[in-house]
Amino acid sequence: TGLFINLTTDDTWPAGMAISFAHRRALANGIEPVVIWLNSRGVYLAQADRQGDVPTELHGQGRSIQEMLADFIADGGIVIACPTCSAAAGLSAEDYIPGVQMGSWDTMQTYLFDPSIRTLTW
Repeated sequence: TGLFINLTTDDTWPAGMAISFAHRRALANGIEPVVIWLNSRGVYLAQADRQGDVPTELHGQGRSIQEMLADFIADGGIVIACPTCSAAAGLSAEDYIPGVQMGSWDTMQTYLFDPSIRTLTW
């Protein structure tokens, strides 16, 4: 059974909770795949040169959101950015931290319509 997390905000409090849950709860306990879908303002979380990114005190342990995402990716997590939302935010694949994938219909339908994958939203 896998997990698909729909992350729609760039607020570091709920974003930190979502990333921590994906990494420390799901991925660390053998759930695969674990996907974080960044959409709406959530795409800003993966911006490499984001200004004013404040580490979350709740789950980040002093790390920035980008560091939390990078650690999640390094451990096998999947982070996908909405291409339409990215364009609306003025971002491209080159603006994201390494390992973030730009979404496509082919990629998304693989996760969205797999009956063994559950979805959570933050």
